[in-house]
Amino acid sequence: MTQDRFEVVCEIEPATTPDLTRVRHQIGVMAPVATSFLIPDNHIGRATVSSIAVAHEVQAMGGQAVACLNARDRNLLGFERDLLTAAAYGVEEFLFVYGDKPTTGGRTSELTVRSMIEHARAATGSTVLAGSRPFRLGATTRLTPVPAWKHEADFLFVQVGFSLDRLLAWRDTIGADIAAGTDVYAGVMVVASAAMARRLLATIPDIEIPDALVQRLETDSDAGIDLAVDLVDGIRSSGAFTGVHLVPVTRYRQVAARLAQPAAATRTSALELCGERQGCLGTAMHAIHAPTRAGADGGPWGPGTRWRRRRVGRARSSRTGAWWWAGGRASRPEGSAGPREGRPGVGSRPR
Repeated sequence: MTQDRFEVVCEIEPATTPDLTRVRHQIGVMAPVATSFLIPDNHIGRATVSSIAVAHEVQAMGGQAVACLNARDRNLLGFERDLLTAAAYGVEEFLFVYGDKPTTGGRTSELTVRSMIEHARAATGSTVLAGSRPFRLGATTRLTPVPAWKHEADFLFVQVGFSLDRLLAWRDTIGADIAAGTDVYAGVMVVASAAMARRLLATIPDIEIPDALVQRLETDSDAGIDLAVDLVDGIRSSGAFTGVHLVPVTRYRQVAARLAQPAAATRTSALELCGERQGCLGTAMHAIHAPTRAGADGGPWGPGTRWRRRRVGRARSSRTGAWWWAGGRASRPEGSAGPREGRPGVGSRPR
């Protein structure tokens, strides 16, 4: 896991018509704060433009893309076609998922996420894809023990959650099971409205949305943004994850603007909606600003705060350490970390 490079993988709202204008707009707006983009595949059981085609579009705009492929809609032959198409387009990263219940038709039931990983690994060494770079393959996981076969994935996307404490507790329990080279991304979603919250609670059995957040959304449409931004800050500061899988939904403009601001200007008490202890979020950041007086008077969380000791690594402000893009060139503040070797950030030219 990379501790000096925090990644924001932004999921875009997919196109349900042949017009990619809105997709391109999302990419352009989020590019200054996103490391890469996740392209859904027939999102929530409805037909969308091919995730591989949109991933290629992202790369043409100078970005990094992860194409999602679901097991629901394809048989083995269709999957092999997708891998061949991806290799032709230079799309190298995939997130394999089972797939939501389709709105039309049924499941093929021929593939599973496990078999997709196995077939993709085998295809990499085949004569058909000779000369192509190896695929980077990922899977999803809940906040439960990770099945042994998922340990073979190059990266894991954790289910969307709203509790920083629960995320960190889960990460501690699976640390010894996950290979050192496996990247783990915490799921963060912007809940745009109280109606959306109730819809998610009704349709996704495992999701837990705090009642206080739902109540606050009734009068404050930005409450979901506040919580999401605070969670990103807390996850970054913990040093426990490679990055976040961020789902901004339709609020991507506001999220991009907030993530581009200095952390101190955007942090609120939104995490208290989840019953989180402020010290859980504050330990790493306070250690940076006042390393010899953590929890003392004058700190951002005041006296008497109960600090949770966690591995901080090279934690820093999620804003001042972020990459930004100007004139087609990547720039960064002095002393901040750059992209990982071999994986360009958004706005850099593909290698």
